[in-house]
Amino acid sequence: VHARALLDRLESTHGKHTQDLESLMEAHGHHAKMADRLDYLERVVGDSADSHAAELQSVREGPDVHARALLDRLESTHGKHTQDLESLMEAHGHHAKMADRLDYLERVVGDSADSHAAELQSVREGPDVHARALL
Repeated sequence: VHARALLDRLESTHGKHTQDLESLMEAHGHHAKMADRLDYLERVVGDSADSHAAELQSVREGPDVHARALLDRLESTHGKHTQDLESLMEAHGHHAKMADRLDYLERVVGDSADSHAAELQSVREGPDVHARALL
């Protein structure tokens, strides 16, 4: 009887140990995945931290370099703007001459149009005047 009770007890604890072992193995598998994830995160954060440190260092050392580059760029655009302004002033001078020429042409064409209108009116009225003069 005593042996039977001991055997029953061993069988029940064996089942429990089997379940505990399976749970432990499952947790270990999850733990391995967690370790991989943690390694990945540490690499990303480390790379990011290294990148930020390098960028910060370049910012600390870079004001002179950036100022020189900005000054060079400003000088080149100033030269371009000077050329653009000169071209614009030249075009404006040409535009003024063009306006004077256009005014002259409009006066000539307008005077000519007025003259032609008067002559056309006299031609329209003319046959009656000539007919009366002949009678």
